[in-house]
Amino acid sequence: MSDTDTLVALRDVCLPWDRPLHHVRALMRAGRLPEPVRVLDDGTELVSADLLSGLIATDAQDGDGDADGDAWQAHIERGLARFRDGQRRLPEATTAERRQQQLLRMGGAAWAASLGMLMIGCAERADEWLDRSATCYRWSLADAEAGSWGRSIAAVKARLIAHDWPRARLEARWTLDLGAAEAGSPIARYAAALACLTLEDNTAAGRLAASVSEEDAFPVGIGGTSAALYALAACDGAAYGEAVGAVLRSFEERTRFLERVPVADTVIVLQRLAARRGMEAPLVSTRLPRSKERALSVP
Repeated sequence: MSDTDTLVALRDVCLPWDRPLHHVRALMRAGRLPEPVRVLDDGTELVSADLLSGLIATDAQDGDGDADGDAWQAHIERGLARFRDGQRRLPEATTAERRQQQLLRMGGAAWAASLGMLMIGCAERADEWLDRSATCYRWSLADAEAGSWGRSIAAVKARLIAHDWPRARLEARWTLDLGAAEAGSPIARYAAALACLTLEDNTAAGRLAASVSEEDAFPVGIGGTSAALYALAACDGAAYGEAVGAVLRSFEERTRFLERVPVADTVIVLQRLAARRGMEAPLVSTRLPRSKERALSVP
C-alpha cells in the first residue's frame, strides 16, 4: 500500500461548523497545523485523516449533581462520542453510499446531543449542535435514495427547535423543491405540511395536513400531529391546544424514541410554530425542556 492510501483530501476533513476550509488554511499558514503532505495533479491537497483531531473541542457539560442532569449528561456524552467517531470516519467514506450513511449517523448523533443539552437548559450549546444535525441530514440527501423524507423533516425540525427561522425557511423550500407536496406517501405529505407551515403558507399546509391520517400507518402520534398542524394552519387555538396535548401524551406513554433520547421533540417543534402565531399552549412535562429558571449551571 502506498503512503497516498493513508491520506485523505483536505476538503473532506473540513466541516463547515467547526473548522471550515478557509480557517484550516489560515491555521496552516500560522503554523498551527501541518501543510498538506502531497498535492495531486488535479490540485487535490492530501492530509492525514486525523489532521484536526487535536482541535476538536470538548462540548460535554458538567452538571450540578442533579440526578436528572446526570441522566441527560449521559445522552449528551453518547451523542458527542458518536458524532466525533463519525467525523473521524467520514474522510474514509470513499463511496456515495458510505458517505450518506456516515452523514446520517452524524446527524442523528448531533440530534441526540442537542436534545440532551436542551433538556438541561443549555440552549446556546443545543443550538450549535442542532445546526450540525441539520447540516448533516441535508448533506446526506445528496447521495441518499429519493424519497428519504425523514432527513428533510429532521433538518427542518432542527432549525425550528433552534429558533433559526431564516435557515428553517431555507430547509422548508428545499423540502418542497424535492417534491414533497406532490409525492404520494404520508411521510412526504407530513414533510410538506411542516415545510408550508414554516413558510407560513397556511392554505397549502392545511390541505396537506388534512390528507395525513391514522390509516396511513404513520408512526405513533401522527393523528394528533396532523391535527395540530391543521389547527396551526387554521389559526384555531382551541383545536391546537387539544391536538398538541394528545401528541405530548403519546410521547409520555411511549418507550421508544428517536436516537433513544426521551424528548417530545415533535411537541417542541409544534410549539415553535405555534409561538410564531401567538398560539403556544401551556404545557409541562418531563418530556419537555426545563424552564430557564431550572436550567443547570454551565461552566
